[in-house]
Amino acid sequence: WEAAWSLYQNGWAMGSDDTGRPVFQLWPAKVYAAACALGNWSGYEATKISIEELVHELLPKLSKDGVGVAVFSTPKGKAVFPEISQLQVDLENEMSRY
Repeated sequence: WEAAWSLYQNGWAMGSDDTGRPVFQLWPAKVYAAACALGNWSGYEATKISIEELVHELLPKLSKDGVGVAVFSTPKGKAVFPEISQLQVDLENEMSRY
């Protein structure tokens, strides 16, 4: 779909990994992001991020700032925490197919 989704309301929805490091939230589809707009993220809206912006702007900035990513968080707080460098490689490989 050439996009990722996150939650936004006067700032992006953030969480933390098991070590307490801040993480930026990402989902593969709007419906999954919207399903997590609960609790601390109540009132946040699912917001689209183009893959180009994600790979070339957002992920490098997060890496520079020491912020990780949480992919596909669930309403119960489970998520996958890939290394940003590996996520960039995987996304760039996928983008090269199109």
